[in-house]
Amino acid sequence: MADFSHLKVGDLVYRSLGGLKMLMEVVNVSDVLITCNTANGFKGGWTFDRTSGAEEDADLQWGVKFGVTGSYLTEDPIIS
Repeated sequence: MADFSHLKVGDLVYRSLGGLKMLMEVVNVSDVLITCNTANGFKGGWTFDRTSGAEEDADLQWGVKFGVTGSYLTEDPIIS
């Protein structure tokens, strides 16, 4: 299982959505969430579960409490 608890502000990660990868920069870390913007400066404020890397979005009903997500974090840019 993934664990993103080591991430800190300024780290780069990838958001995987439908097989595509988007380079993201960590802009905030709390005990349970990681907030990212795109690495090219777009301030989208995407939030991800700090343990699993699952995107948390209440509007879309994505995240740990909903048991489903549409995107997730990965540190590996290679698509297999």
